[in-house]
Amino acid sequence: MKRRSPWFWLVFAFLVMIVLFWGATRLLNQVLLGGVASLSANSVLTISLAGPIVEQPGRMFGDEPVGPLALREVDTALRRAATDPRVAGVVLRVGPLLTGFAKAQEIRSAIHAFRDSGKPVVARVEIGSLLDLYVASAADTVVQIPSGNYLLGLVSRRQYYRELLDTIGVEFEAFHTGPYKTAMSGYTATGMADEEREAIETLLGDLYEQLVAGIAEDRQLDPTVVREAIDLGLVSAQAAVDLGLADRVAFDDEIADLVGEGSRLGAREYNAASGEPWSFGRPTIALVHVDGMIVPGSPAWSPLGGGLAGGDRIAAALREARDDGNVRAVVLRVDSPGGAVTASDVIWREVALTAEEMPVIISMSDVAASGGYWIATAGTKILAMPGTYTGSIGVVMARFNLAGTYDRLGIGNAVVKRGRNADIFVDSQPLSDEQRERLQSSVDTTYEIFLGKVAEARGLSRDEVEQLAAGRVWTGQQALDLGLVDELGGLRAALSVARREAGLSPGTDTVISVYPRQPGFFEQMRGLMTTAQVNSQPPSSVADSLQGRFEWLRWLRASGYVWALSDQAVPAATR
Repeated sequence: MKRRSPWFWLVFAFLVMIVLFWGATRLLNQVLLGGVASLSANSVLTISLAGPIVEQPGRMFGDEPVGPLALREVDTALRRAATDPRVAGVVLRVGPLLTGFAKAQEIRSAIHAFRDSGKPVVARVEIGSLLDLYVASAADTVVQIPSGNYLLGLVSRRQYYRELLDTIGVEFEAFHTGPYKTAMSGYTATGMADEEREAIETLLGDLYEQLVAGIAEDRQLDPTVVREAIDLGLVSAQAAVDLGLADRVAFDDEIADLVGEGSRLGAREYNAASGEPWSFGRPTIALVHVDGMIVPGSPAWSPLGGGLAGGDRIAAALREARDDGNVRAVVLRVDSPGGAVTASDVIWREVALTAEEMPVIISMSDVAASGGYWIATAGTKILAMPGTYTGSIGVVMARFNLAGTYDRLGIGNAVVKRGRNADIFVDSQPLSDEQRERLQSSVDTTYEIFLGKVAEARGLSRDEVEQLAAGRVWTGQQALDLGLVDELGGLRAALSVARREAGLSPGTDTVISVYPRQPGFFEQMRGLMTTAQVNSQPPSSVADSLQGRFEWLRWLRASGYVWALSDQAVPAATR
């Protein structure tokens, strides 16, 4: 018998290990996530609305979603359960919810859709914020744990590191367009400028009125009563009942009479048991996600999500959708504060090319600002939720000088160059006057390009756009009033608009095909290993160490020096 080569046994062992690893992972998924649940009569859909709500669920070595719930999972479960005779009611375990106002509004819309079925929907709150109260109010009954409370209000806090940086010898220089483009003011100023305060006050005021109006309508209260309750700040569970913000104080076992005692299923269990979400048959609508900071190239994919939208990766997804003969329209779902101008422009070009062949509907999630708005200008129509953050039409460039830090640490630096300004981004020396002019000129040039894109897309003059720009962030409601978006609506509304623009009748069965595509097993492995390798690397310089402390600097290093960023310390529901 011929003896086999050692290479044969090496390959064989490797394949066996892969199979064993795959099997063990599938088994672990089953243990952690459970199998497909069976639906029985009088089932109760129980959805946890706590922590982050993401755009796309993570996937670990298989088709089973892992990690935080995605908006589409919540929306699908609630709307499908509304017409499912096996579902007797819904229990929402609300808070603390860590998501933006736009996603919260889309969740409220789905809760209202279920509520219209006449079946009970109960929101159970333990400790809640104003955002949690806003979401819980959409239910027909709000129950709070007896010892629980609400911490009500909206607050925006921004910290300023200028004095700290001076202490450690760091000089941070920022070049920007307009007084509202204050992405770097936390590193260049010691306090809040009047323009920055004005912009945040405007955002805060509009969001506050949206939340007050929604709570008042759902709880059948006078808006003045809601405002007075919010002014109390910390509200106990019993006080919430007395104020009309909740219906009763009770524990979980005491609310079974409200929804029944049938088997409980989570959103993912229910979706798996009742059919594939968002799949309705042909023709196809492509749903392309731009989720996270926009950076050049195709950053390593992680099954748990990385918060980065690679320009090349999104562009390739748009080309793939455009080349698919079954795709009749594209919905570009944007949840991004922007990022590198070049990467945004790469995406913009593919959106524009796609829009020449089919409708491209922009669906803005929690934030679609600056670079996120840049890419939106190439779409056919733009939809946003009232609480979306958008606009921030402006550009900022930053550069830090660590000469003082190096001196304090006893680190010498020597520079040899060819070209008078070759050292413009060397961090061991200050800028010359000429270099400072070059950087500001680059920012101004990019800003003019941005203004031109918006003017052409929105049918405005350059000067009219500049009145809305200068880096200022707007809510979706304000953006509609100013002509920066076309309609108010969430992802489901954008899909309906896409069908209509593609000439499909409302009743036409449609497949929703999601891009970028889910990577295969080996790409997932490579993404995991790359992520682990990057995270394990020690800082290689003082600059790298600083970037670990200040996230803006880390993003700056990752994506180049020319940026178009959402720059506000945006208001958050108090927690």
